[in-house]
This record gives sequence, structure tokens and C-alpha cells, in this order.
Amino acid sequence: MRLDLVMPAHNEERRIDTTLRDYRTALRDVDARIWVALDGCDDGTAEIVRRHAAEDPRVGWIEFPKLGKGGVLVEALRTCAAGDGEAVGFVDADGAPPPEELLRLLDVVERGADVAIASRRHPAA
Repeated sequence: MRLDLVMPAHNEERRIDTTLRDYRTALRDVDARIWVALDGCDDGTAEIVRRHAAEDPRVGWIEFPKLGKGGVLVEALRTCAAGDGEAVGFVDADGAPPPEELLRLLDVVERGADVAIASRRHPAA
């Protein structure tokens, strides 16, 4: 199953490097693309993402003017839905959900679920 994973990012230069490294490692055996949706960044976020993309062809980016998290998610998910991915999801630049939890969610979808959702607020989270 091909996964298109969207990661919205606005001025995330302090944590995007670690988060991308963690997801790239966790998804090494998964047919996945990681799309960073750059939301009007004016710090070093885009340069860090471009470096990851140069190192790993599974990493890409889409640049937007400042739309806010909801706006970039809608636009990036719309772009991914028009592609060849069979599953589309998103994670935050702070690494939520952690990569191992994303793999659990993907497993649920691969077993036939139409939707799998993680929650930071659920008591078992």
C-alpha cells in the first residue's frame, strides 16, 4: 500500500530535522512519500526539508503562502489525493503521532479500515 504522508510546517526549523529523520527511518520498509507542506515559512525550515529531499527521494515539499495549518492541510491533502497513493495521512512537525504509532495506524488501514485516527487527548494515547 502506497502512503502519502503530509507534514504541515510553519517555521519549524528547530524540530523538522529530527522529525523527518525519525519518519524516514521508521518508514524505510514502507512504500511512502513524505510531503512537507511549507506554510509561508520565513526561517530555515525549507532549507532543511530540501536537504532531506536531496538525501531521500521519498521526501518532497509543497510551498504555500501563509494559509494556516488547516489551509495547508486541505491543499496538501487535495494534492496527494489526486496522486497515486492508496492511503493519505498527516502528522505534525513535532512528531505526533510518533512514527511507531503511525505504523500501527497504517496496519489498521491495510487490514481493511477506511479511516484510522490518532488522538493526543484520548486517555490511552
